Order: sequence, then C-alpha cells, then structure tokens
Amino acid sequence: MLEAKTSRNLTSFPLYYGNTPAIAKHQIREGAKLERAGGLSFILIRREEYRNKKTYAITPSQAKYLYSKSYDKKSVKWKWFEEHAYIVERLKAPLRWNLQKLYEEAL
Repeated sequence: MLEAKTSRNLTSFPLYYGNTPAIAKHQIREGAKLERAGGLSFILIRREEYRNKKTYAITPSQAKYLYSKSYDKKSVKWKWFEEHAYIVERLKAPLRWNLQKLYEEAL
C-alpha cells in the first residue's frame, strides 16, 4: 500500500493543515494493519523544491510516532527524513521514482 503526500515547504513537512492532519489517521491505521498481515505499506513524502525534488518513504509506525505525544511537534524538519526515512531513488525525466527498489529493499 502506498500513500503519497507533497509539501512545498522548504524547511519542514507540516503534520497539520489547520486542525487537519496531513496524514489521515485511517491511512496510518490501515497501513499498520496491512503490515501486521504480512504486507508492505509506505507513506511517501515528497519535498517539492525547484530542481531538487526528493521523495522519502516512511512506515506507518514512523508516521504514528510523528503524531505521538513523544514527538509533540507540528512539523518535521527535512533532516529527520534524511536520517530516519528511506530515500526513494529518482529516475530521469519525466520525473519518476524507483519504487521497485524500495520494495526489494523492504523485503
């Protein structure tokens, strides 16, 4: 299962838009259920920066942590993704991402 989110914010990924979570609770919950059943689930976070687009893949458990009281922030610095998320390989034009490699490494 894949969920995809995009942000143009250059410093961080916002966890909320107003009072609405950027990643819906049911998306995290259903992804975690799929993983418990033996499937693969990722939430793709795309940093939309001119000439420097990047996509990160996080697991539902990582997303759950970001929304937990122990993290307790309204946004996630891009550095956190660099350190804790899988960086999805970018393919040449047109803009594409190597999801096959992501799944192969997860298995």
